[in-house]
Amino acid sequence: MDYMAQKGTKRQFDIVELSNSTGISDVDIVTTLFTYDMLAKEGKRRILDSHTFHQAYRKLHLSERSRRVNNACFV
Repeated sequence: MDYMAQKGTKRQFDIVELSNSTGISDVDIVTTLFTYDMLAKEGKRRILDSHTFHQAYRKLHLSERSRRVNNACFV
């Protein structure tokens, strides 16, 4: 039980430890820790995707703005 709690707090869940569980409550704790770990990884991936999208949008916006300024200078 202590091993599972330590692994869960470090977000390093080891699925092999599921077979070492001694009771229903241990299995419930293990599956809950596993679920939290998976949700944390998914949230982290979405944050990275969002950050990448914002960087690409900003570059596109700046290049469009630069193009408009350059076109205005030549008119």
